[in-house]
Amino acid sequence: MAINLQALDMFRTATDWTAKGIANLDGDDAIKQNGTYSGALSALGRSKIEKAANNEVRTELLRALGQAFNLDGMSEKGGEVTFSKGFMDQLEKIFGSDFKRDDFKIDADGKVSSGRPLTARRIKAIITKAEQAVAAPATEGTVKTEAVNATSLSKTGGLRKDDVYAPYAQKLGQIKTEIASLDKTADAHVFKFFKRIEMTLDFLYNEIDVDREDPAADDPSALRNDPAYMFLKEIGDLQDGDKPKFQYYDSKQGKFIPLTSTKTYSDYLWNRVGKGLLHLERANFRMDSSDDIQPLRKYVVDNLRLFVKKSIDTYFAAKEAGKLDTFFSHLKSPGACLEDQCLHMVEFETKHLSDGLQSLSTKEVEELERIARQDPEKLAIPDVDQQISDIFDEIGNEQWFFDKKEWDKDIAAVLKDRLLGKTCAITKYNPATHTFGPLLEDGKQVVRPLTEDDINTFGALIFKELFM
Repeated sequence: MAINLQALDMFRTATDWTAKGIANLDGDDAIKQNGTYSGALSALGRSKIEKAANNEVRTELLRALGQAFNLDGMSEKGGEVTFSKGFMDQLEKIFGSDFKRDDFKIDADGKVSSGRPLTARRIKAIITKAEQAVAAPATEGTVKTEAVNATSLSKTGGLRKDDVYAPYAQKLGQIKTEIASLDKTADAHVFKFFKRIEMTLDFLYNEIDVDREDPAADDPSALRNDPAYMFLKEIGDLQDGDKPKFQYYDSKQGKFIPLTSTKTYSDYLWNRVGKGLLHLERANFRMDSSDDIQPLRKYVVDNLRLFVKKSIDTYFAAKEAGKLDTFFSHLKSPGACLEDQCLHMVEFETKHLSDGLQSLSTKEVEELERIARQDPEKLAIPDVDQQISDIFDEIGNEQWFFDKKEWDKDIAAVLKDRLLGKTCAITKYNPATHTFGPLLEDGKQVVRPLTEDDINTFGALIFKELFM
């Protein structure tokens, strides 16, 4: 890909502005600052003239980016510039979350239509990423940037916790250098394991564990509350029956999409972090009742961060103790889920490295054990009715389900495929209030794996309650 950064020169003046400075065109080949962005509420007073000016400068930025990267899919007719879906797809691949495709809102005619301001912060982020592209080799029409190298992490999101992650990026770079001489066949599992660590560290640092640079900006985390829903909540315009809405960033699609169930996000994470299973049902979060994504995000961040840090630290401790071969043998079967792998890493440390390594505190080990062993007394076990309701929400718009007039074996099959054998808190139905409450035995919540009878009983009841 031929890159010509001179095409972006007219936007470089914005690098001297404050982050919230709004860019407008100033003639054919310059931009000027026109006020400052005051957050989502500013949209309420934005005039048609202001929206048009915002669209014009965004159009010019897209044109400049197309010229800088020699992209197809841009055309100009009658003084109007249009952009194809393929053009926007290419820019998303190059710039990732820095691009913010949704802020342009290309309409059916290929024109920018959002009316949203273009801030200096966004311009700076795009120019920085473009400059990174010059130094990085191109692959299959996209810009290739190493997620983790020997000294730093790539930067594609908001504020990062450099003090937390940068040292581990450096350590991981050293590990990659040291294991490069291993037998590629005999030690393939070692390469595969640390590739997973690399993917997980990149995900933590660049996507999920990030903060706003601008308090008024949308949450940049890859797992967040829907900004549109939060805006309506902020201005008091929610309607009766509106439910909290959540989003996650799909790196393959290059955009935020609705979070419909924790199962969906668990499947996404499985691939995003190198096929590592995380039991999100153990988080203190419920799709149908939680009004904030934070508990789910915290569960993901805490577990992934522990997985990365313990794996890297244990490598160096094993190296110092002369037990790398033992550690590499452990990595052949590190555990089933990520929670379990964290616990096993601590157990390996206690068994083989306790003399030369400062272990986790007793409290930290107990927390790991609670997570890995799913102690129903101490973990947030999902209620059976909530699990079934979540699945109905997820498949509610599928035509086959929409056409169903009564509970039948087809619906039961879907629930059994998802839930049979899954440990849940058993609840009981109160027909007077149309609600579910805990089922207690000897004063304790009944918790057990779901049977076919459970699924048929609760499934039919909840289907009738919701749809009949």
